[in-house]
Amino acid sequence: MTLLSTLRSHLDRFRRDEHGVVSIEFILVLPLMAVLLLGTWELNNALLTKRKSSHLASTIANLAAQDDNITASDWDTFGDIADRILFPYDGFTHRIGLIGVRIDGAGRVNLECSFGTAVIDPSSLPDGLKIANTFYVMTASEVDYEAFTKNSSLYGSSGGLMDMTFRDTAIFAPRNADAVSCR
Repeated sequence: MTLLSTLRSHLDRFRRDEHGVVSIEFILVLPLMAVLLLGTWELNNALLTKRKSSHLASTIANLAAQDDNITASDWDTFGDIADRILFPYDGFTHRIGLIGVRIDGAGRVNLECSFGTAVIDPSSLPDGLKIANTFYVMTASEVDYEAFTKNSSLYGSSGGLMDMTFRDTAIFAPRNADAVSCR
């Protein structure tokens, strides 16, 4: 038997042998499955964070609308409430803001009080709510979402490809008084 025929017989036997095919298929499919799993995890976390941001804005507005006077101490309590609402995502940087606006007889929006670091534009009050001589509590929440995959690439920093800021606002009318005062 010549070297060429020996080599040919070994190659033919190797071609017919199916041992290890499943292992090769697994190795080829595993990275795709890992990416799908991590992507699903990331999407779920982002959606839950967005939902908690929305819940935070409406809860703070609801609590403020039930009071007739908001003090700096009350605002600190709202900060503690924000941490509890955002749990387990309370590690993300978040900001909340509250303003009290009064609509005068001419339909102009006037800022009466303000708390927090999330910026709220009083002119963003919808036209349908600009009813003369009414008062509204407007709140905003901002949550800076950071992907858990950030900076975890084998090839260096991923640059925070999935990082985003969720911003939600809520508008409530006072419940127990004509207006909410801020001190």
